[in-house]
Amino acid sequence: VLFRSGDHTLVGVINRGFKTGEDAKAIDAAGGFSIVLCAAKIWLEHNIDPRFILDAHPDYHVEGWPKA
Repeated sequence: VLFRSGDHTLVGVINRGFKTGEDAKAIDAAGGFSIVLCAAKIWLEHNIDPRFILDAHPDYHVEGWPKA
């Protein structure tokens, strides 16, 4: 967390550990993390489960894992 004031929070993310020429992997990782941040924001601010993973990848549902 870089900054917090009242109802506002600024989060910073450093995407590192990629070798030269792995730009596509770095961009893909950043995109995935952005989706996680969006889901957390929806869940925390509005108490809504966005179901991003279940909707995008229904075959990856783990047996016994609670469905929202």
